[in-house]
Amino acid sequence: MLRSILAVVVGYVVMAALVMLAFTPAFFAPELVFETHGIAVTLAFLVFSLVMGGVSAVLGGFVAALVAGRRAGRALLALVAIVLVLGVGSAVHGLFQVPPTVSAEEAARMTPMEKAAIGHEPTWYAFLLRFLGSAGILAGGWLAVRRGRSAPPLLQTDGST
Repeated sequence: MLRSILAVVVGYVVMAALVMLAFTPAFFAPELVFETHGIAVTLAFLVFSLVMGGVSAVLGGFVAALVAGRRAGRALLALVAIVLVLGVGSAVHGLFQVPPTVSAEEAARMTPMEKAAIGHEPTWYAFLLRFLGSAGILAGGWLAVRRGRSAPPLLQTDGST
C-alpha cells in the first residue's frame, strides 16, 4: 500500500517537474508563446504544450509503474484519477471565467509572467490536455510493465551469472 502511494506521488512529481522544465524556454522567447499584440497564446505553443504534456505523462506513468512494482495497475489508476479530477475540475472552472480584455498597448507593456497570469486557455485545449495526460500515464505504465516482462534477469537463481 505504501509503495503504491509512493508510486503515485513520485509519478506526479516527475510529470510536474518535466512540464515545468519544458516551459522554461517560454520565458526566454515569449514571442513564440504569446500573440504579438495580445495575451492569447499561439497555436504553435498550444501544440508544443500538448506534446510535452503527453511526453511528461508517459514518463510519469512509466516511473510510477516501476516504483509500484507488481501493483502498478492500482497505482496507475490512482494517478489517472488524480490527473482527471484535478484537470477536469480546473477545465470546468475555466468555463465560467470571463477572459479579460486588454488593449494592444497594455499587452505590449506586460511581461510574459503578467500575460500568463491573466491568460485564458481555449476550452478544447483545457479538456484535451487532461485526457491526453491520462492516456499517457496508462501508456507509460504499459511500457514499464512490458519492459519488466521482457528484461533478462541480472542474476539467475541457479547460482550462475
